[in-house]
Order: sequence, then structure tokens, then C-alpha cells
Amino acid sequence: MAIRSTDHRSENFIYRYRYFFFFFAALMLYNYLFGSFCRVWAVDDITYVYHIVDYSLGFCTKLLPGAIFGFFFKEPTPLKASIYETVLLIALFICTAFFLDRFINGVPLRFRKPAFILCALFITGPCSFAIFSLELGMLDVYWLYLSVIFIFLLQNRYLRLLLPFLFFLAILIHFSSLICYILFFALLILYELSCAKKKIDRRILLAVFCASVIVTAGTALYFFINEEKNLKYETVEELNVFLESRGAKSLIYYDYAFYHYMTNYRDGNILGVQLLTDSALPGFIVSAVNTVYAQIVFTLYIYFNIGYHLPIIGATVLAVQIPVLIWIYVTVLRFMKRQCGNNKLKRFVFLCMLLYFPVTILFGSLFSPDIVRWSTHAVLPLIAIYLYILYREPDKLFLLQHLSDMVSVYTPLQLFVYFVVRGALVVFPYW
Repeated sequence: MAIRSTDHRSENFIYRYRYFFFFFAALMLYNYLFGSFCRVWAVDDITYVYHIVDYSLGFCTKLLPGAIFGFFFKEPTPLKASIYETVLLIALFICTAFFLDRFINGVPLRFRKPAFILCALFITGPCSFAIFSLELGMLDVYWLYLSVIFIFLLQNRYLRLLLPFLFFLAILIHFSSLICYILFFALLILYELSCAKKKIDRRILLAVFCASVIVTAGTALYFFINEEKNLKYETVEELNVFLESRGAKSLIYYDYAFYHYMTNYRDGNILGVQLLTDSALPGFIVSAVNTVYAQIVFTLYIYFNIGYHLPIIGATVLAVQIPVLIWIYVTVLRFMKRQCGNNKLKRFVFLCMLLYFPVTILFGSLFSPDIVRWSTHAVLPLIAIYLYILYREPDKLFLLQHLSDMVSVYTPLQLFVYFVVRGALVVFPYW
């Protein structure tokens, strides 16, 4: 009897979490087959460098992941970094599968088919987790780890008070989070605020949002002004000695080289383009403007002199996202028209959802030429917001019917071909 009881409990457990196991297996299999093309997940010479730089270089952005890795591994090696990043990536898949399991379990049977299609669009394709298995150890993946923690904390009334700290951490990972995941986090808070019924929840969320804005603005301004000043090494040669002492084979740490080697930043010009020097403006404004301006000039230089093929690659990657983007935009517009009522804040959130994709693509493409990465950061959070809204408000699940209507005009063979092409189009994120 005891054995039968144990077997029964095991069967119930497997049945209860069957969607979790399905999504986790799908994530692992897809990212192994199409993300890394059946290769063992491992850091390369460039991403390994991100694990050996820490705050011994100075208090700058981009160093937090290396500082965390260095806390656990005092003597870094590529093998340790590969194992560490693989464990983190699998943990991300587990959390994602858990969230998708909760979403699917909350969907009525009549909407399960379009719900599964939406989940499939989320976890496959070039704008998905695949680039993080193809290029293991990218700094960007830490934004996804933060996103999981953010969504978890957002569910609790009092744990929400910790959310401004995550805005701070997002910028410490890389200040380019200002044009993607900072906006993503802000939209989630505003959406929760638009749905809050109790006064205490509204007050807490409003306080959290205001604190997050202050923390974000202060942190970003600090690094715009002081990052170049905070670096402790005066020359690239000194930095290379430091990197070689920690086992680095690639000595091109692009952020440091950007300020001190490639651009003559300290001499008041970048690639021959004069920066703002003599001005009646305060010095901290000049420094912040020059940092942004220098980044844009360097990116445009790459586009016109080295990476003229990048817009073509980016356009190809985005082309396969057109169906899901059309559906999201159509459903959001219908929702704004019929369901928001007098809730102006919710209407504002949905308007920002419509702007999130073009804003991230535009400013991201000016910030760096890695268009594939910015495509991912434009599409992945957008679908995540939509999934979160459908999970948060089950009465809006009827919106999935629009996806079902769109899909119904295609044959199973056409859908299969689309998903195969879309799934296989995983390209190098640093192009």
C-alpha cells in the first residue's frame, strides 16, 4: 500500500507540473540544437574576459558580473566560467518554464492552443534566449536574471520595496539597460499600479516607482560623468598585463579601449570628430553629453566603415518577428479602445508598450552596432509584458482569440515551415 501511495503521489506531481517539464525540455532542446548548434556550452575568449574584470579596475558599469563571479571563484579559469554560466542559464530556463507553467494552467481549455503558440513565439527564434546559449556569458543575460527576480518580487506587497535596488543593479550590469530593461521594469510597475485596488498597494507602488526613477537617474548620471575618471589604469598596456595575469587570451576589452585607445577620448576627439569642450554649460553636463555623443559617433563609424552588412542582418532577424509583432500591436490597440475605460494610467502603459519596440531598436542601434542583440531586447520583454498582463488579468484571455484567428488562415504545413525557419535563424549576437 505504501508503495502504491508513493507511486500515486509521483504521478500526481508529474501531472501537476507536466507543462513545466514540457517547457523546460523545450528550452533545453531548442537552445542546444539551434542556440549552440549541438556544441557544448562554453564561454569564448571575449566573454571570459567579462568574468575576470571586477571593481579592482574602478567603480564602473559592466563589472558587476565579473565581481560576482570573482566572489565565488578566487582563481578564475575558462572551465569554471563555463560551468558557472551554464548553471545560471539552466536556472533561467527553470524559472521561465515555471512562469509559463503557471500561465498555461490559468488559461481555459478553449484558449490553450493560441496560448501555446504565444509561448512558442516567446522561447524560440532569433530574438529569444538562443543568443545567450550561442554566446555563453554575455553581459546581457544578467538582465534576464534580474527580470526573473523582478517579477518574483513584484508579486509581494512588501518585497516590492526592494525593486529600486534592481534598477541600480541593471545599470551596474551595463548602462545601456536605460534603453531596454529599465523601461521594461518601469512598465511592469506602472501596470501593477493601474490594476491595484487597495490604497496601500497603490501607495507602495507609487513610492517604489518614484524611488526607482530617482535611483535610475542618479546612477546613470553618475556613471555618465565619472566612469572614465574612475578607471584605475592609465594605459591599455597596463590593463592588458592585468588581463593576462588572469588568463585572458583576448585583450580587446572594448569598453576600456573605447575611452583610452581607439578614440583619443581624452584628447577631446573621437575618430577625428571634435567633442564638446569649450562651453558655458556645467562640466558634469559636458561630460555626460560627450559620453553619449562619443558612443553614437563610434557606432556610426562601425556601420559605414566596417559593419555595413549589419542593417541587412538585423532586418532579416526582425522580418521573422513580423507576425507576432502585428498580433501584439493589433490586440493592444483593441484593448486600449475597448477595455481600458477611464483608466488613463493603464491606457498610458499600453501606449508605452506600442512604443517600446521602436524606441529600443532606434536608440539601441545608435548605442552599438549589435542589432541582433537589440532586436532581442526589443522583442523578448515586449512578449513578456503581454504574457504577464494575460496572467495578471485572466478575464482578458479572450485576446488570445485574435491570435487563433490569425493562425487559422494558415495550414499546419505553413506554420511548421515558419517555425522551422524562425527557429533556425539564430545568428551571432555580436555582428
